[in-house]
Amino acid sequence: MEYDLKLVAEPLNEPLTLAAAKRQVGLHEAEAAFDDELKDLMATARIWAENARAQCLIEQTWDLRLPQGFPGWQSLYVMSPYEIRIPRSPLKLPTGGITHVKYLKTDGAQDTFAVGAAGYVLGVSGTRAFIMPAYGISWPATRITIGVNGEYPVEVRFIAGFGLTPESVPAHIRNAMLLHLEAGYDRDPDHQELLMARAEALLWQDRN
Repeated sequence: MEYDLKLVAEPLNEPLTLAAAKRQVGLHEAEAAFDDELKDLMATARIWAENARAQCLIEQTWDLRLPQGFPGWQSLYVMSPYEIRIPRSPLKLPTGGITHVKYLKTDGAQDTFAVGAAGYVLGVSGTRAFIMPAYGISWPATRITIGVNGEYPVEVRFIAGFGLTPESVPAHIRNAMLLHLEAGYDRDPDHQELLMARAEALLWQDRN
């Protein structure tokens, strides 16, 4: 399934606090000389962890945009060959994870596909989520072009993340991020390599 992602609403917080970052690199909490550098490293560590795990840590809103319209028959799927897989997890559940599903009708006007028995349904398999047409329903035909206001043929807006606070993010992910941050702060290449190896191991300790 060809797609791209557009960030709509950034997370309100970072998974790491400045106080935790300072403790990790051995700075006193009142010392402010390196605050800007540490904040940059905090954001870098989050992006590293999110990209590596294909997850959102603190809740954020994205548009999943499908330039080829709704999917047709797919050879690899969880429940339906017409499913749209949400490429970031965990989806905000049980409600509110999917904000809307919009599409360009063949006349070029944008419309909203309904949720429920007359539209689409949400499925979850492990940490992954997907939407698919309800029983007896088909995806509507779309215009395969960009709309006059920049609309894609299909746009799925979703909210994903473990929660709104640092504490909602699993501890092993936050600890991996702290090691990543320390590696970015450190100036010893050998120590950096050791820190990153430990960070990678922690980041994936829940892998089955």
